[in-house]
Amino acid sequence: SEVIASMAMDGEAPRLYASPGNRYAVAIQRGDDLVSFVDGGLYTEDHGDHMHDYAETPSMLSLTLNDHN
Repeated sequence: SEVIASMAMDGEAPRLYASPGNRYAVAIQRGDDLVSFVDGGLYTEDHGDHMHDYAETPSMLSLTLNDHN
């Protein structure tokens, strides 16, 4: 396996879970009440008569969820 990108996150090391379509990683930082999302950059689109694979640079999405109790 090969490292194709590294991303820094503030706070504790997150637990990572794959989204249902496996394109995104959901990074859960329970101690910080924070959920972040990473686009893995690999996905497939249906073009009607064929499928097209895409490989882009992984990126951190700007969407975050937090809940301070």
